[in-house]
Amino acid sequence: MTGLAAVFIVTLLVTVSFGLAGIWFVDVARSYTSGANYYSRYQKAAVLALLRYGESRDAADFAAYRADMAVPLADRSARLILEDPDRPVRDSYADLAAGLNHPGDVPGIAWVFRLFGDSALLQPSVKSWSESDALLLEIEQVAADMHEAIQEGPWNRERNAVFTTRLLAIDARMTEVQDRFAEQVNAIGRAVRHWFVLGLVVLGALLALMTLIYGKRLQRRLAGLEAEGLEREARFRDIADMSADWVWETDREDRFVYCSERLLLVTGLPLSSFLGRKRAELFGTGDENAEFRREYLAAIESHSSYRDLEYTFRIPGSRSDREGNIRFRISGVPVFDRRGRFKGYRGTGRDVTREVAIRREIEEQRELLETVLLNLPQGLAVFDAEARLRFCNSPFQQMVTLPDDLCRVGTAAADILSYLTERGEYGPPADVAAKVKERLDWFRAGTDPYQHRRPNGVFLMVRSIRLPSGGFIVTFMDITQQRSLEEGLVRAKEEAELANNAKSEFLANMSHELRTPLNAIIGFSQMIEQAMFGDLPPRYRNYAGDIRLSGEHLLSIIQDILDLARVESGKLDFEQDHIDLHRIAGECCTMLRPAADRAQVRLVNAIPATAPALLADERRIRQILINLIGNAIKFSRPDREVTVMIGEEAEALILSVVDHGVGMTQEEARLAFEPFVQLKMGMARKHEGAGLGLALVRRFAEAFGADAVIDSVPGDGTTVSIRFPRERVQPAAPRTAPEERR
Repeated sequence: MTGLAAVFIVTLLVTVSFGLAGIWFVDVARSYTSGANYYSRYQKAAVLALLRYGESRDAADFAAYRADMAVPLADRSARLILEDPDRPVRDSYADLAAGLNHPGDVPGIAWVFRLFGDSALLQPSVKSWSESDALLLEIEQVAADMHEAIQEGPWNRERNAVFTTRLLAIDARMTEVQDRFAEQVNAIGRAVRHWFVLGLVVLGALLALMTLIYGKRLQRRLAGLEAEGLEREARFRDIADMSADWVWETDREDRFVYCSERLLLVTGLPLSSFLGRKRAELFGTGDENAEFRREYLAAIESHSSYRDLEYTFRIPGSRSDREGNIRFRISGVPVFDRRGRFKGYRGTGRDVTREVAIRREIEEQRELLETVLLNLPQGLAVFDAEARLRFCNSPFQQMVTLPDDLCRVGTAAADILSYLTERGEYGPPADVAAKVKERLDWFRAGTDPYQHRRPNGVFLMVRSIRLPSGGFIVTFMDITQQRSLEEGLVRAKEEAELANNAKSEFLANMSHELRTPLNAIIGFSQMIEQAMFGDLPPRYRNYAGDIRLSGEHLLSIIQDILDLARVESGKLDFEQDHIDLHRIAGECCTMLRPAADRAQVRLVNAIPATAPALLADERRIRQILINLIGNAIKFSRPDREVTVMIGEEAEALILSVVDHGVGMTQEEARLAFEPFVQLKMGMARKHEGAGLGLALVRRFAEAFGADAVIDSVPGDGTTVSIRFPRERVQPAAPRTAPEERR
């Protein structure tokens, strides 16, 4: 578009717009005048009705006053809305219409007020409107006082005269304001008309000048437009040939006169097979096209358009669906000449064979899904967003014992719940509405499942699943047998716990009984070993030493049994204090150094002096380390190291003892924390001990909320780690101490 053409069009648009705006503005001024007339008429009618009410005291006259007064009051409400910039203009439409403004005038009145209400042009009339509305409220007050006085009584001419005087005074002021408003609106109309006429004259002159200039250029372009039209026609043909749809045209006899090349690609037939033939010859007389034939023939007989009609086109050997046909979907519109005479149809067609096959497959899958749902062992019901039943299967009806009429599509969930509640499904049938609401809210929320015991003793697992559409699915599973099995398991667990407690108590009692004579044996063997009652041959002194060592070993086993029994019975107390892991590990290494020396194993305390403090029982942490280090010494190879170390993760502090001994298989590591495993696995023959150390380690770790973990490779060593939760860790004050190596 040239610059001159753009200026011409813009000028034309401005002229038309200016004219339309002037007409619209003048029309709005007329609307304001019309609205003011209704405002004044009904205000006067309301005053007359109120005066009659003072004379007659008839409620009908007061009702007439209220009805007439509603018209100007509606205009007042609209003005207040329009003066509020935070409220949409549309909110005033209803009140303006209630003020008897014509519905077609309402938007113009509202928008002119909102856009130009504060302008110098409209401000005087807006002020008069506001004054009139204030007088309306005074009339309302007089009406309220008069009505109250009449109701309370007594009423006489003198009292009526007082109210009449007030009312007529307000009405006289109202008349002055309304006359002033009418004159102001007329003045607005005159001013707008004057400026718009002047503007139209100027724009008309400019438009005429540009028309002369642009007319000559337009003539030069007409010759080129014809060539462009031919080019566009050719372009249309090309697009039609490349489109996914095929384009067609028929004459008044419904014979094909044009088909795009796409039809050749779809059918594999030359276009000459279609041109000159009627469509009825293509879809034949088969039953599969009966509905299409009826709709299509009705459309072409009435020369009306049609859309998305489908028919089956039989072409032997062409690309087809599973029945050897092509499914076409066509749309067409009738074509008429300039005189309105019917010329034929023009439209598009599309191969929807695959789409139809997909639809058929979806339908089959839907039927399959419905069959599966109907035959599920679980009860299932689907409700829509309005809590109405959309689907349920037979198990649902049987499990909750519902009559057939409550299992129909469209039944409200509240009706089903009311039926069940009234029959004691959810306890005594009292306060049915509250119980129904509670259950329905639970179903809508889709919360965790719960077990429901029916009055007949059957247990159901009830689950609600919320759907994105706002509906929900409720499933019911009969768990009566499962519940019976669970109760049996609970009883068996309780019996096992009783047996375990009895075992622990027996072990504790037996350990106490054994410890007394063992202390005597150890004591006397020490006296003999130290020759406190006279010298003995070395051989007998060695025997006494063996007796003492065996007794001490047996006493440590008994002590472990006592600790294990106390832990399992919950009678072992734990103190809580911030302990120094570096110091305790060093003390444990010192205590076990003789055993390490005998095994030719080096002990390494790799816990730094600045390690964080641990909130735990120092005595039990010491016992854990002694058991882990002692085990590591027993199973280590000579000239190897046993290392005590710590590591830190985001959620835990890890205390580990690492050896390079014989290691364990995964099965041995899994069983290592069980009591007496060493005896069961025959390891006691090679290494002293009853297999209680690791069992105590795990019990003590669990008491601190920690996990005991074994990481071992046969022949390569074992790492036993205790993972303490982060809440038991507190940074320790800096300490300086060299690493201990023993």
